[in-house]
Amino acid sequence: MTMRSLLALTILALTPIAPAAVVLTNFPGPADLNQGVKGNGGVTPTPQEYGFEFTVAGGDYDLITISFDITTHFGTVPLTVELYGSPSGPDAAAFLTALTGPPQPSNQIAVYAPSAPVILTDGGTYFVRLAVLGTASSYGLSRTATAATGVWGMGNYFTRPSHSGAWNAGGFAPETMMEIEANPVPEPAAAALGG
Repeated sequence: MTMRSLLALTILALTPIAPAAVVLTNFPGPADLNQGVKGNGGVTPTPQEYGFEFTVAGGDYDLITISFDITTHFGTVPLTVELYGSPSGPDAAAFLTALTGPPQPSNQIAVYAPSAPVILTDGGTYFVRLAVLGTASSYGLSRTATAATGVWGMGNYFTRPSHSGAWNAGGFAPETMMEIEANPVPEPAAAALGG
């Protein structure tokens, strides 16, 4: 092992692990209303499926959590939350990972983490899909007129009246109350040392 390699390993070992950074949030805003996600058999609220896009900025990031302010839950079917790569919109999105969290959240901040590690690339656009894959449940997602702020950018919102077919761009306000935490991916140690 070369002296440069030893120095790089020493720097990595001595570098403290920073807590996850909030890269996008509108939690400081008040909840103004809620938007529903429901199963096939539900009658209220609508839509059946819901999602939104966001764009990464400021380098590559390791996704830690995505949190939502959940108002109500009726029924017994879990809420499904998934992350997709979405450079061409949600209709052509590629599945990346499921997000695991409370299966039936109600009146709480529900925190979801990727079930497999995922690195989000600088400039990449991603899509979060929320769905009820059953017939008898519905969830209310709090929304706020306070625009999301952070290093990353918030994109459009989408609804889908069934579990197939095209997504409909929402283009509406207020925004879903959510908060995304991620860790910047550090430069390789060799590059930082001029190697």
